Amino acid sequence: MEPPDPCEVPSMRDEEWLDRMRRGVYETVCGSARWFDSFFGEQRFDREAQRLHGRLRVRAIHDDFEGFDQDVSLRANVDFPNLDRRVNAFLGREDEEDFFRGRSEEFDLLPEFFRQADEREWLLGFGYSPVGGAREKFDIDGGIEVHFPLEPFVRGRYRRYWVFGDRHLVRFRETVFWRNQKGFGNTTGLEAERILGPEMLVRWGGRGTIDQSTEGVEWETGITLYHALNRDNALAYFLGANGETDADVPLREYGGRITYRRRMFREWFFGEILAGITWPREELYQERDTAFHVGFGFEIQFGNEPPD
Repeated sequence: MEPPDPCEVPSMRDEEWLDRMRRGVYETVCGSARWFDSFFGEQRFDREAQRLHGRLRVRAIHDDFEGFDQDVSLRANVDFPNLDRRVNAFLGREDEEDFFRGRSEEFDLLPEFFRQADEREWLLGFGYSPVGGAREKFDIDGGIEVHFPLEPFVRGRYRRYWVFGDRHLVRFRETVFWRNQKGFGNTTGLEAERILGPEMLVRWGGRGTIDQSTEGVEWETGITLYHALNRDNALAYFLGANGETDADVPLREYGGRITYRRRMFREWFFGEILAGITWPREELYQERDTAFHVGFGFEIQFGNEPPD
């Protein structure tokens, strides 16, 4: 008798389409990781199945400056117990600049539709964390951008956290990266947050990047006020700006947005509606006109641990 498949999620008798979609994403990613892990020793994947986590996000945005855009992004991370608890693999479809510069991780700066839209790529790779703890972490990862020709990359990240009292938290991040076609670069980021009460938190973040494609330092900064209406509903109010220090127009864009986010149908399904206004300018000959933004989307989280 064959042992049960730890990647198989039992279906419910009255399972609805949302549950079927989430179960399908989880079983596909988990099964691929289990197959790889079998090459490095015995299949001890019962623990591994509990370490898989990720999210699927779909958004549609209309921007007066950039026009209409829609995108689908996927992020999945998984550890391999036969290699080491410090070794993991990742698969994702996301903006490559966001990935290398750390925009898509801990910092809540300008949302995607406030910036010039870049092409999303499939990224596949492995990571190793020689130093890890509650307050400090260093990891190295490498892989490929899955397009033709294949584009290898290497990235190193150092993160440090400080807690002051019971209301203040400061995060620091240094990221160094290399890509075959675009060379070396590094990003320095700092974030500070303060708890204002049981239902409100304010967060400031700033980031600067230098690489072979930037003119001087590419920077962005912003402040966000989070307001929890109840367990399932929340609002976020954001103000921010970005630019490049040595570009013809050093201040590229500034503005604000409001995002309403709601837990819907399941614990792991979120919907959001957002609206914003910015004043963009990329070239000297352009006027800094007002641009309005509206959009909506949803997010599915899967696995037994929250995504990064």
